[in-house]
Amino acid sequence: QKLSRTAGHEQRGATRKRKKDRRNKMSSSCSVLRGQLIDAIKESECVKQGFDFHDCLKRAGNDRPDPLIPDECRQLVLAYYVCRRGQVDTRRRFRGNKDSLE
Repeated sequence: QKLSRTAGHEQRGATRKRKKDRRNKMSSSCSVLRGQLIDAIKESECVKQGFDFHDCLKRAGNDRPDPLIPDECRQLVLAYYVCRRGQVDTRRRFRGNKDSLE
């Protein structure tokens, strides 16, 4: 009887591991975009002029054009938003997030 209990625990552990692997894949599907966005904001004229990183990120997310924020940053903010939205969209959760660049 000890063997069957041990086998059941091993099986449950394997199932938990598969679920954890799926969660990690989904949570990291936007990591490439996130890194590109951080690099683009850090290299922007906004940060170079002494503004805080978070203030520059807010400016990049605004609809109003800002001369201190390049268009690349705006496009990356939008792409990152769409990617993150895809992570919580129940229709996309089964197939994975297609908006990532990985």
